[in-house]
Amino acid sequence: MNKEIILNTDLKDERDIIIKDTINSFYRRNFLFTILKSISEGYSFGDDITNIIYWHDLDEYDRQDYDRSFEKIGMELSYFDDEIVIPYDDLYYYLEIAFKRYVQEIPQQKEELERYMIEIKVKFNEYKSSK
Repeated sequence: MNKEIILNTDLKDERDIIIKDTINSFYRRNFLFTILKSISEGYSFGDDITNIIYWHDLDEYDRQDYDRSFEKIGMELSYFDDEIVIPYDDLYYYLEIAFKRYVQEIPQQKEELERYMIEIKVKFNEYKSSK
């Protein structure tokens, strides 16, 4: 297994380094399959180091930490103390790169992961268009 599944050359913008670091951190710790499954089911996923958070998973207390809702905008990614709200389309872009590389390494999981990616795309589109 390579140490990185998202490379610097994949970045659309240099500010997306936190996205790269977040996804790579999950990948290195063998959580990539788990985060794709979790996100596809509409749940946030994280641990003490890295998080991918849906707005609807935050309770009222945690929502107070934000200036405004990011529900229709995207998801929050955090890697150690760095945090960013990433638009759904941008997150999908990076998850798709990770998915394609991951199934090259572990092709027996391709069919299940394809279903997760379809579900993620559907959910992201629903969240973007919800009122």
